Amino acid sequence: EKQLKLTWKPDWLFSYNRAYYQMLTGTIAMQRKDLSGAEAAFLKANEIGMPGGDNEKAMIWLQLANIQASKEKWNVAQNYLKKAKEYDISEPALRDQMKQMELALAQRGQVKMARQMQMQNGGMMQFSGKRRRPKMR
Repeated sequence: EKQLKLTWKPDWLFSYNRAYYQMLTGTIAMQRKDLSGAEAAFLKANEIGMPGGDNEKAMIWLQLANIQASKEKWNVAQNYLKKAKEYDISEPALRDQMKQMELALAQRGQVKMARQMQMQNGGMMQFSGKRRRPKMR
């Protein structure tokens, strides 16, 4: 991050370098859990156009899908994942991440139900709505 801050005007960089600059900025923002900043940086990098192979382009779309899934915007996340699948990916780690993302999107209903149950029960599992009456002595 200190090295990136040495760049005074990132707009003056060539488009290739500017796209990588935005990608690195987005990655750092993701690590700091700044999702809106990361999303903006990844969208800028995609808008500029990644010069590298399909792996970098697919990685940007996968990161955007991950951000949307964490915001529980499942349809947008699925659209971003479809865009990531369009590229020819040669890196096995990236393929594994895409498979895991597909599984997470397929199981989103189960995750949503579990969260709703926790919210209704105040974080604790309760099985009945009525309170039991204490025994009379």
